[in-house]
Amino acid sequence: MVPVSGTDARECASLPQTSQEPIPSPGRVIAQSCGTGTIAGVATKPVKVTIQEVARAAGVSVTTVSRVLNDSPNVRPEKRAAVQRAIAELQYSPSRVAQSLKSRSFGVVALIVSDISNAFFAEIARSFERYCDEAGYTLMLCNTDWRQDRLARFLRDLPHRGVDGIIHCGITHLAEPAIRPLVESIASSGPPMVLTGREVEGIDLPTVVTDSVSGVAQALEHLWRTGRRRIAYLSGVDAHQSPIARERLDAFTAIAAERGFTIDPKLIESVGYEFEAGHRAIKRLLAAAPDLDAVLCAADQIAVGVLRGLGEFGRKVPGDVAVVGWDDTKLARYLDPPLTSVSVNLDDIASAATRMLTSAIQGLPAERTTTVACDLIIRASS
Repeated sequence: MVPVSGTDARECASLPQTSQEPIPSPGRVIAQSCGTGTIAGVATKPVKVTIQEVARAAGVSVTTVSRVLNDSPNVRPEKRAAVQRAIAELQYSPSRVAQSLKSRSFGVVALIVSDISNAFFAEIARSFERYCDEAGYTLMLCNTDWRQDRLARFLRDLPHRGVDGIIHCGITHLAEPAIRPLVESIASSGPPMVLTGREVEGIDLPTVVTDSVSGVAQALEHLWRTGRRRIAYLSGVDAHQSPIARERLDAFTAIAAERGFTIDPKLIESVGYEFEAGHRAIKRLLAAAPDLDAVLCAADQIAVGVLRGLGEFGRKVPGDVAVVGWDDTKLARYLDPPLTSVSVNLDDIASAATRMLTSAIQGLPAERTTTVACDLIIRASS
């Protein structure tokens, strides 16, 4: 109750005592003015309309209302019109949870990534979110943090959590003994799943692959033409852990040897994907090969650490050492100097994978493999 002043109270007291005000209906706010004061009633929460009330208002059965809500053709036009009028008049909104339980579809797609703090995964997750939203799906983010046990838990639990589909955008582990049976189970029993990066041998799942061999070839050709001969390669993970890492390493050694680069095993390392990994690695590389004149990195974040380390050693970029990254994240454009990087066209990957997954969810035919091109984006670091 709102207090009123003495004058207002006397004026209110002078009102006829027999005056009866109507009882406020649910959801209404009643305000009565007494002089300069106001007495306000408190709005009550509207009562949710049920499907039974819609059926009574339309003069039909609950089953008929349900058929109208599900757009069934087995409803007479006059009954459909009556139900639609009742829905509009009563402002009825069907329960999304109930509809989801009935259809077994919650409109959710799970995206599994290796490290959401990594610029590559952060940017591609943003693209996936946009394309899933356009397709009518909500994106659930599952971050493994490079841990095999977390990946196993996601693959084991997600099929029972009501997701409509799964996109795996990680780099490692799918072929590992503890993981492969879980992937095989999803491939055979669902829900639909799409991979990005590289296929898993022997498992038939739609996959968006990137043309890593072309990316390596473009980077090495550019470095050769700019006079580089003694080159290092920094991978993110060991080749045996990832088919993508294996493909890139094999391409590097084969193309570099064919082109005439000096191949030194001491200058090929698997270092991890953190900034610090590149920073530590370049110190070791310069100690082992002071005449090093180029570094190809498997990720832009590795290259950031390399640039920092070169600066600390007084090496000029690109005068003394050229640096090339991979992924062409937004980070590459704002470094000093701006980073030359192999672009894997993140938006194209997300678009293709989302299209393949939604087709599989809807039971429509779709391509099993889509290849996304890599392009070398040349900037001042090389």
